[in-house]
Amino acid sequence: MRVTIAFVLATMLSACGGSGPTTISGNAAPTTPVAAGAQNPHTFVNPSDVKTYSAIGGVQHYEYYTDNRNIRNQYGQLYAGDSTTARNSGISIEYNPRDAVFRLVLMQPGANVNQTLRFQDPIHRTDFGGAERPQGGVPDIPGKGIQYLQAGSSTGAANFDPAQSDIVPVGPVDLTRNLYTFFYQKPGTTTNFVTYAGYLRNGVIITREFEPLAAGQTVANSYTRQEAQLDRGAFVFGERTGNDAVPKTGTGTFRGDMLATMVFNNLRDDTPNAPTYYQWLAGTS
Repeated sequence: MRVTIAFVLATMLSACGGSGPTTISGNAAPTTPVAAGAQNPHTFVNPSDVKTYSAIGGVQHYEYYTDNRNIRNQYGQLYAGDSTTARNSGISIEYNPRDAVFRLVLMQPGANVNQTLRFQDPIHRTDFGGAERPQGGVPDIPGKGIQYLQAGSSTGAANFDPAQSDIVPVGPVDLTRNLYTFFYQKPGTTTNFVTYAGYLRNGVIITREFEPLAAGQTVANSYTRQEAQLDRGAFVFGERTGNDAVPKTGTGTFRGDMLATMVFNNLRDDTPNAPTYYQWLAGTS
């Protein structure tokens, strides 16, 4: 029996209000004050230099098989998830403002995810209202300044069965397809020194397999098998706050946006065609 399963990787983007760097009740600068006439080092909203930002959040991976003998029934399932801290972050985002190139690194061995991806804007730009729409499973978060970038590869044309999903394609045999989406809230939309982002991969390998020969059988029956590999991630990144600027006293109110990715299934194992659900949660906190 499958009990209710919920695994959430959540991240909160928050800002606090006030007047100084020594108490929580302030719009504190993330580093030491800038001397008069000096260039402001905080270029997160309007960057001018190449920078690499460490991210805090989590990534999860889910893989399974289906085949055309009993379509939609998943087997060989494997799930893994992992999250990071400020001192142990395997996620980083490098941004080169001259070429508008993002380099996303996801080193999360606990989640079976090891990816280094490159996205260039506008070549890889996509949007829900544009000619090139994001792939299935990408969350549509209107009115929040979300930028979508997408890249990938495929050995052939992918078909989708509406009765199954728009995430994992069906046929043809020998198809290998990986599509990656990186989306983020444009810096300055909610806060000036930090923003949130999401990562999504839909991968599939389709092969022809053969059943064992039965007694008296000379030709093995064949079937088409799909191996799905699905990744999801949610994290925040931005300017680091210097230790001497972290408030040690006072009170404050934190407010902002939040993003989470979640696996949830409250169906029993004996429920016919029971899928495993990836879900996104977005809102305010």
